[in-house]
Amino acid sequence: MPIRGDSTVAEIVAAYPAAPTLFEVVGIDYCCQPSRTLRDACASAAMHLEDVVEFLERGASPPATAGPAVGADARLSDLTREIKSFYHRRARISLASMIWAARALASAHSDKIPVLWDIRRKIEELAHDLIPHMMREERYLFPYIDGMDLGRVENDAVVPLFGTVEYPLQQIRHDHSHDEQALGVLRALTQNFVSSESACARQKDLYSSLAQFSADLEAHIRLENDVLFPRAVAMEKQLIEKARA
Repeated sequence: MPIRGDSTVAEIVAAYPAAPTLFEVVGIDYCCQPSRTLRDACASAAMHLEDVVEFLERGASPPATAGPAVGADARLSDLTREIKSFYHRRARISLASMIWAARALASAHSDKIPVLWDIRRKIEELAHDLIPHMMREERYLFPYIDGMDLGRVENDAVVPLFGTVEYPLQQIRHDHSHDEQALGVLRALTQNFVSSESACARQKDLYSSLAQFSADLEAHIRLENDVLFPRAVAMEKQLIEKARA
């Protein structure tokens, strides 16, 4: 069936075998809310409708490689938009693609390659941690940073509900450290994402996808930890000092 925005989640699940994996990864409830339209479900999960359609129609293959469009010296609101539109968008689809592939590989070849079960489990754990992390950034942290950058923070409301921006950044940096540790485990399990010459094409594709995902996530973390967050902290301090003057 053709995929439309007004198709129900239940209709998509019935027609596309990869749909449950994608919906599970990005947080679309296809069990208790099957009558929602795909458009509404994507909006609630911070997913682009066109990304979901492309993922399902191409058979859960990973997205094409591309590069971010702005530099580290861009204004903060441009950086947050770039993180959402490139790194977050790509990470969600990549994780779903890799989980789909890892599950199929583990089912088919785990008798000869037991490590495939560990690889599958670690990718799923990473998705379980990373998807909510990105959602929290998009719903709470990034709007506050954008407000400071675009001058939408009033003098009497400089300090957000979470105190200062340093407070959520402590947890986010902790999450980043945890994600980097997960990448290290995956790197060890896959011999640095290098498959054997005798590996099947699907295993080679999965390892290649993991290598690209690792590079993307490391660049994503560096951009936030080393550029976006320090600049946001400095901007907030300036606004607080200005409000108190």
